[in-house]
Amino acid sequence: MNEGPEVPAFRSKLEVQPQYSAAVDDAYIYKLEDRDDVVVRSFDWKYFLEKGFFRPDSKADSLSAVEFAQITKKHFDELQSYGVAVPVSFIVADQKDKHGIPSEEVLAVVDNIVKAEHRDKKTLGAAFAALRTSLAHYYGDKLENGGSFLADLVNDTQYAYGKAQRDTSDHLYLVDVEPYIYKGLKAVYMVINELDHLVQKERNFFSIPEYDPVSENVHALHERALERFKAV
Repeated sequence: MNEGPEVPAFRSKLEVQPQYSAAVDDAYIYKLEDRDDVVVRSFDWKYFLEKGFFRPDSKADSLSAVEFAQITKKHFDELQSYGVAVPVSFIVADQKDKHGIPSEEVLAVVDNIVKAEHRDKKTLGAAFAALRTSLAHYYGDKLENGGSFLADLVNDTQYAYGKAQRDTSDHLYLVDVEPYIYKGLKAVYMVINELDHLVQKERNFFSIPEYDPVSENVHALHERALERFKAV
């Protein structure tokens, strides 16, 4: 198993998990050789900047690795203030590229969530209803007040329902922490549109009363966003 970058904050070495390598070149999932409670994900942060996936403001092209990590942390910390559980922290590590040239790598340290073996549909549905309420509040505030936001938060496959090592009960966690960050009315409208369509499907799938007010609130948010988008 290949070794990852050396990180002084870690007492043990990082080992590359090649079977979980990301679609983006040179981005990997790492494991600490003596710990099972966390996994470490690398980001090809320069790729995010070059492709325009990281646009908190007009100066994004000139960001350093440290600034990229700081902005990413700020956005995930804000998301947690809306009630979305994101067990992640970010660090910048020294690395060498494939030509041996020194570079910096942005790493996300994510709690290893052990998925619940027996997921009760009603309980899981209530957890997702609460999540959708939090996301509607988050994107509703961005619609009303502006500001940059995390765009890639809607798909249910980005979440894991289970326990971190510190947990005594199951929770819903965001574990896919790629920082797609955008700004502007068009971008927030597109996310709200996606959220509305997904919530309507989940309402039918879970068939629990908790989804009724969530569905109505998200649909109303979608209508407000559409009205503003058409007016531009």
